[in-house]
Amino acid sequence: MLPDRYTLPLLGIVALCTLPHVQYLSPWVIIACLFLWTYTAMAARFSWRRPAKAVLVLLSGLFFMASMLTHEGLTIEAFVAVLALMAGLKILEIRKERDRVVTVIMCYFLIVGGMFFSDTLWSTSYKLAAIICTTAVLIYISFPGSGKRVSLKVALAILVQAVPLMLVLFLFFPRIQGGIWGRTHLNLARTGFTDELSFGSIAQLAQSTDIAFRVEFDGPIPQQDMLYWRGIVLWFFDGRKWERNLGRRNTAPDLVSASRPVNYSITLEPHNEHWLLALDLPTEIDLPRARILYDYIGYRWRPITSRVTYRVTSFTSAREPLHEYYLRRALQLPEEGNPRARALARSLYEKAENDEGYVQHVLNYFREQPFSYTLTPTLLVEEAGRESGHGQNLMDRFLFESRNGFCEHFAGSFVFLMRAAGVPARLVLGYQGGTLNEYGNYLVVRQSNAHAWTEVWIENKGWVRVDPTGVLAPDRLTSTADSALLSGAVGTFLTLQELGIAGKWLNDLRYRFDFYNNLWNRWVMTYSINEQVGFFGSLGIKVTNSEGAGKVLLVFLIAVVLIIIVINLSFAIRPQKSGHETTWAWNSFCRKLAMGGLPREPNQGPADYMKFITAQRPDLTRQVQEIISSYIAIQYEGKKGAESVSRLEALVRQFKPKRYKV
Repeated sequence: MLPDRYTLPLLGIVALCTLPHVQYLSPWVIIACLFLWTYTAMAARFSWRRPAKAVLVLLSGLFFMASMLTHEGLTIEAFVAVLALMAGLKILEIRKERDRVVTVIMCYFLIVGGMFFSDTLWSTSYKLAAIICTTAVLIYISFPGSGKRVSLKVALAILVQAVPLMLVLFLFFPRIQGGIWGRTHLNLARTGFTDELSFGSIAQLAQSTDIAFRVEFDGPIPQQDMLYWRGIVLWFFDGRKWERNLGRRNTAPDLVSASRPVNYSITLEPHNEHWLLALDLPTEIDLPRARILYDYIGYRWRPITSRVTYRVTSFTSAREPLHEYYLRRALQLPEEGNPRARALARSLYEKAENDEGYVQHVLNYFREQPFSYTLTPTLLVEEAGRESGHGQNLMDRFLFESRNGFCEHFAGSFVFLMRAAGVPARLVLGYQGGTLNEYGNYLVVRQSNAHAWTEVWIENKGWVRVDPTGVLAPDRLTSTADSALLSGAVGTFLTLQELGIAGKWLNDLRYRFDFYNNLWNRWVMTYSINEQVGFFGSLGIKVTNSEGAGKVLLVFLIAVVLIIIVINLSFAIRPQKSGHETTWAWNSFCRKLAMGGLPREPNQGPADYMKFITAQRPDLTRQVQEIISSYIAIQYEGKKGAESVSRLEALVRQFKPKRYKV
């Protein structure tokens, strides 16, 4: 494989465009890519033989089959893996300029593939840099006379010229709701909340520091122990897991009594479920196709596959109306199983004067017995399943044997004890708390804030929130998640707060980055049809009728035409010289010849290049000899007078070769 000045630039952009996908690809793909890149670099350096075509074809087939098998079939990850591997193989078979161009085009597709995984400000900035570098390499291989620096400047100029058209398309082009083809971004936070819950699932989720959503309040932020973010309510227990098992048609009735409303905006990360997080209790959600169900949970008809922003009105202190049907549903339990837990419920209820007193007795039981709050609870389902065959003694094992768990263990067992004594209760999943980002004055709620609590029906009070976690880990309800972790209540994590000054600096840097990323999300990534309609409304255009739509189309066409005219005029203007005049004239001369089908090879000096041109194009002999002789005299013979340089520049300007077949 002969040394080629284009090999390393091509190899560089292939690696640059592949690196963002490392976290989504199988390890063997990364190892294979590293091997291909290393072999390509060494072959170019030491002139190794290129692999035979049959070997490359065989590797292509093996890579394709392995990518499909190790990335769960025809998925985006599988196609990105194939693309990365094929780009690495393509460099090894480059023989013509066409092969180089194909490699560059594959790099563009790798960049586009990254849009399926992340759209943060930082990942988008990386993609933009990759586009500039890839375009520069494309210019470099298409116009051999242009150097690397010139190619990069041209790529930047093209990007700048494209910005006005990009802005017009962004503002005017109809918005598509949801992710690309309805697909969620894989690396964005997911709530993990579905229609069912097994013990231990929230504990696993709470070990993540990914952001679940951000909140901006119109007024003062409620106290930390009032920040219960309602996600989903579970009503049915089958002995192993909790399920919602409730219709989605009935909407929430008006509250019987409520405190002053709290108004705020939530920017929710995609989680591929239907649930909309809201502060307990929501009464209004401003989002198309969204509604509040009877148990006051936000629901949208289609899954949240892309970041959404919506306005909410909630009441942190409110009373729900009575509904007999839901009270009966809040008493459901399996007909058998967990006899010790049922006996405990009966004994504690006999000691209580009323339902409210029974709640206190159960909380005292959690407080007085040796229960512990941990992120690594004992696995109960498998053990209970081996004993009974159906896992029906799950509560007995937790309440009387393991006695260690996370919030879902205590909340789930609390609801079981309530129902076993005939007291209606339900299980609520969501988030609790949040951390203030002082740069943007908004709350950041992370997956580590994932939480489960209960609601009990008390006569003359309605549904009352009861959080058994407060008995075992009160810091979890009165401070941020980071503080709770630091206190040792939920695990032994090394948090930023434990790093001292360095941790404080890193934490400050993290929130500064999040502030800028939040601005990007709010003003760019969540620019939906609602924001678009609002933008046109600010211009005095109502797009709800045909007349308004016609005005928008007219403005769009006028803007596009003006941008095209400006770009054409910019091309008509002679580019400003940069650097030495002689070098600029020589590079311009080489570019003109390359565009005429006579590119200069890297090993050709001016004299050799002149022989090559005159042999291929005798009609250019006089002009070429005059220009190259002037260049040699200035560059190598020391004749650098202003008159000589001006003459060279004039000759280059007048030189206009035409492409033709010899």
